[in-house]
Amino acid sequence: MGFKDKLNNLASSGKEMMANEMAIIKKQKNELSVALTLNEGKEITGNMLSNNVKLWRQSDGLVYFNNRVENLYTVVDYIWDGPIIKTITKSETTGTEKGSSKRKGRGIGAVVGTIVAPGIGTVIGAAHGTGNKKSKKKIQSNTITYDEDIEVDAQARLKLCNVETGEISTIGFLCNSELNSKIINLIPNDFSQNKQIENDGPIDIEVAEVVSDPYEELKKVKELLDMGIISQEEFDTKKKELLGL
Repeated sequence: MGFKDKLNNLASSGKEMMANEMAIIKKQKNELSVALTLNEGKEITGNMLSNNVKLWRQSDGLVYFNNRVENLYTVVDYIWDGPIIKTITKSETTGTEKGSSKRKGRGIGAVVGTIVAPGIGTVIGAAHGTGNKKSKKKIQSNTITYDEDIEVDAQARLKLCNVETGEISTIGFLCNSELNSKIINLIPNDFSQNKQIENDGPIDIEVAEVVSDPYEELKKVKELLDMGIISQEEFDTKKKELLGL
């Protein structure tokens, strides 16, 4: 293959890549997406250099990351540990300053000096009459203390199944109520965390206890400790409760 043929092939490849990119851009105009910052499972996105990804949903409900339309996934499950509300105490102080100042001696010194010895006396009197400056200041302050509820990010996980290979993968990220709403709007309704489970009778408490995994619950409590939401003492108490110690 000659040099000219190589150039032609390179130009053809460039045009093909550009055409593919334009096709993806056109495709994504009609699709929903949500931006995520991953702290778990970023290897399935194909970009190990960044934790920031964009998850897209096609019209058929399948999802993919960034522009990797060749790797499609179904949503197997979505779990969010929030919302978590933390109460903080704030205080605001406002104040006003009032003051007055007085200067003594300047006028009297000049007059007396002039009478005793005109000319020279004026200079002496003026210098002597600078006097002292006194000031008084009074500050009035008012402090208001109040509690404010703020939401802190909580861990969320999406479990995905590769359509081609059947491999199950999980991505994790910190999530708040706003991001949670976007995710619920993006993923198929069948996997929405807020779906209602129909049940003709009361839930069997014994079954619920068997399903619950104390080690998973302990892991969630440990995350709250690491985020500073609960104290070490509260963590130790919950740990003993979960493990039956």
